Amino acid sequence: MVSPAPKPAKRRGNVRRKLREDATIYDGSAYISCRVEDISADGARLRLSKDAVIPPIFLLMIPSTKFKRSCSVAWRDRDRIGVQFV
Repeated sequence: MVSPAPKPAKRRGNVRRKLREDATIYDGSAYISCRVEDISADGARLRLSKDAVIPPIFLLMIPSTKFKRSCSVAWRDRDRIGVQFV
């Protein structure tokens, strides 16, 4: 009998929760609108326009909760990015 392959380890250390909040990316000179899709203590997934140019490090602001954190881009996929809080 063959044992099932072990499940791959999750890359995230913390559980993410859905958020669905409008937010703003600030790179020191320009503001870019985005939407936070989910968030954890370590990072978040953001949706933005496909043509948005995002710097590798920026400030993420969620006005409704007064949230502000410096972020670095962890991954990009079309109109979504994953960020780590730094």
